[in-house]
Amino acid sequence: MRKLVFSFWRQAFMALGCTAASLLTYSQGQTSGQTADSIQISNVQATGDPLTGQVKVTMDFTNHYSRPVRVHLVLGGFDGLGLTDNKGGKYKIHTTDQLAGTADINKGFNNITSVQFGDKRYKWLTFVEQQLTPGASRQLSIGIPKVSPSVTEFNEINTRRQVSINYAMVADHVVKLPAVPIQWKRLSK
Repeated sequence: MRKLVFSFWRQAFMALGCTAASLLTYSQGQTSGQTADSIQISNVQATGDPLTGQVKVTMDFTNHYSRPVRVHLVLGGFDGLGLTDNKGGKYKIHTTDQLAGTADINKGFNNITSVQFGDKRYKWLTFVEQQLTPGASRQLSIGIPKVSPSVTEFNEINTRRQVSINYAMVADHVVKLPAVPIQWKRLSK
């Protein structure tokens, strides 16, 4: 009898938990499109030094949503943060190739060595994130140590962003930006 009563209450709590979770998910889904569309990327620029080959790509993320949001940029893999130049070169953050099955994980990719989003700098975890209040902007800066000066543009830039409100994720998608010309000029030290 005791097991039967325990089983009944356990099932009742599980059903209640599943119902609450589905309602919570539904309410998050209502703001998903609005929130994702309200985080706009603008001022995309690429500047390179023809003597060193160093290139810096910058872009601004602005929150046009009515509430504060946390923008989490996933940097792992080419779909997380990847660039393709007009000569076919591909760029991503190189990840460890010392684990089983990862020997060629970076093969064919040039290395992105620095990423900074607002005041947060990529170190070894493959993400950076910022809290954006309504109307606030943060700059994403991507550093590539060596690009041939014969490259004239990045014809594709992928950034994967996850957006959350009060720690609940409301959007997760890859944004593909259009072509960005590289402005080659001597950078001051």
